[in-house]
Amino acid sequence: MIFLFLKVIGIITTDIHKLADLMTEFTTTGALVEFAGGRQSGKTLLLHIMCSINSLKNTKTCYVDNVGRFDPEFIFKYLEGTQTLKNNEIYAKMKLVSHARAYEVGDLFSIIKKLWIMDYACVVIDDLLTYYSYRQDRNAKEEIRNIIREIALLALCKRVCIIFTNPFLVDSNNKFASRSTTHELRFNDIVRYIHFKAIISKGMHNMLECEFVYPAKLENMKLILFPRASKKYRI
Repeated sequence: MIFLFLKVIGIITTDIHKLADLMTEFTTTGALVEFAGGRQSGKTLLLHIMCSINSLKNTKTCYVDNVGRFDPEFIFKYLEGTQTLKNNEIYAKMKLVSHARAYEVGDLFSIIKKLWIMDYACVVIDDLLTYYSYRQDRNAKEEIRNIIREIALLALCKRVCIIFTNPFLVDSNNKFASRSTTHELRFNDIVRYIHFKAIISKGMHNMLECEFVYPAKLENMKLILFPRASKKYRI
């Protein structure tokens, strides 16, 4: 089992490079990385960590914000916490992260189309299925499949790493409910070749645990992230 340790704000440990190497592999080969978790499990916090890591690597990232939680001040504090960058260098690296707000599902489709002509190496999407949380109709399922297919094609054709978060439903036996909207991923054959899935949860002291459950080759990998931030920046 592989354990990766990371401090979000403050001096970053050398083990951050292991996480960075994993993200580099996803970026250079094209991948669709899903982090599923319940309410307040740290999904948005994880996406901000990814943006910050990419900035340190001089990698361009697009943050697609479906729920209005994007916080550039967090990224600034993260970069400041490395204690290796001056203010002007921090601002320069923050410009590597772009923010796109999707208010409606039409906005999301429009953003995905624009990404085809952009040169981002990584795209993070906060709560991909937020528009369908209370919809169970057939049209909603078709829209979900179309969105997933579009971002999968984008990841494959442009070798982009697309990271997105999702809520998930569990039954009384703590298993994934078949009615969960994330089940729609299985309806897209193209997805299985580039899809990686991890379950994220928050432990004591805001510790984040990310346990990969798909594909089989990553089932023994677990990321343990130790955020060290003031309450203001605990997203």
